[in-house]
Amino acid sequence: VSIFGPSQASFSEAISLDGYIKPAGMPRIYLKGITLGSARELLRRRFSEYYSFSPNEFEVAVTYSRVITINVVGEVFTPGSISIPATNTAFNALQAVGGPTDIGSVRNIKLLRNGEPARVFDVYEFLQDPTVEGNFYLQDNDYIHVPIYEKLVSIDGAVRKPFKYELKESEGLRQLVDYAGGFKENAFQGNIQIFRVLNDEEKILNVNFRELVASNTDFTIYSGDSVAVAEISRPYENFVELAGAVEFPGRYELEPGMRVGSLAGKGRLLTEARTDVAYLFRTREDETVQMLRVDFSAARENPGGSADLVLQPKDKLQIFSQVTYVDKASLSSIGALREPTEISYDPTENIKVSDLILLSGGLEPNAAEYGYIKRVDPANKVKLDFIRVNLFDVVSDTSSVENRTLKPFDQLIVYTNEQFFDEANVVVTGAVRQPGEYEFDDGLRVSDVI
Repeated sequence: VSIFGPSQASFSEAISLDGYIKPAGMPRIYLKGITLGSARELLRRRFSEYYSFSPNEFEVAVTYSRVITINVVGEVFTPGSISIPATNTAFNALQAVGGPTDIGSVRNIKLLRNGEPARVFDVYEFLQDPTVEGNFYLQDNDYIHVPIYEKLVSIDGAVRKPFKYELKESEGLRQLVDYAGGFKENAFQGNIQIFRVLNDEEKILNVNFRELVASNTDFTIYSGDSVAVAEISRPYENFVELAGAVEFPGRYELEPGMRVGSLAGKGRLLTEARTDVAYLFRTREDETVQMLRVDFSAARENPGGSADLVLQPKDKLQIFSQVTYVDKASLSSIGALREPTEISYDPTENIKVSDLILLSGGLEPNAAEYGYIKRVDPANKVKLDFIRVNLFDVVSDTSSVENRTLKPFDQLIVYTNEQFFDEANVVVTGAVRQPGEYEFDDGLRVSDVI
């Protein structure tokens, strides 16, 4: 003990066999069986009655811990006498000898001391509340006895810590489940199976765990019993499914009395959804599927009516989209146009050749007078028609008969003037200064070439 401050002092004291120290000029201070932290606080209070110091001017340190001899017997890996510092507990001594063997008890370990009743150390209790270790400090020549277990059972399946557990005589199935960490979320608690050897025969017992809890009773477990907790493997069935032209497709909980209209409302119909008809796919018990046609408009207009069918587990409601039934067509242009393009075909508008030319940036200066509409038959896309169009008439007068109305998949082809003329040359040889080839045009004469 060191004191520095207004008062200065230093003490070196040994704890007697009776568990106390007696500093000079002070009464006995009993420290046996308490932690170092508690001892430090107790000493500070006692010394403050005789000396003047602040809390940070007082120090306590253990400079030496006496060695004691402990005898560990019974079902441990290395039984015998061991020498350990006196600050150790029964749990530390068990660790020093390797712990209990496979048949050693961890629930009924006894601490034996001359003249005192045996004290029982329970490892399970220590694991749940480590503070109990402080009640098992050792003295010189103490005995630790590890007996053979009395009741060892195993638990497997849908529990968090499947393993073998030692139970006390008064503990049953409910306590075993607690030691195993409780059930998993998918445990089937309605039928816990216990496998037991009785009268040279293996028997199986079924226990409804939920009924045990409800009646606040327990089920007796015997040593050697094997407990199996089944997992719920069957997929959930309390759902209905919504698919198609809805904002939130997917599975929904099947609520009591749920109908077609209420399910469709949960998914929020898209603007393009068909509201006249829908289909309900119903799974029978034999896993075959029945298809039911639903008068969707009547189901929505008259909730609870005959058309608003009551849903069953695993029903699937299919809502159709109007987009599905519309052929997506396009119009395109290629050739002597400033910006050849491809646009979606709008069946509600009469798109003409002049419109497509404008959308393509107009004709290029070298565009030929005539072009063609390449038309595909939607019923037979191999069949093609080519329609001749006077483009200059179309551009100059949109009311011209040449300004035809386009149909789905039409393509406007605009040629250049150059595409209608072949390049031709004339050859000059002999007594001329520059013999060779010269480009031909309609007004070219022999004299011009020479």
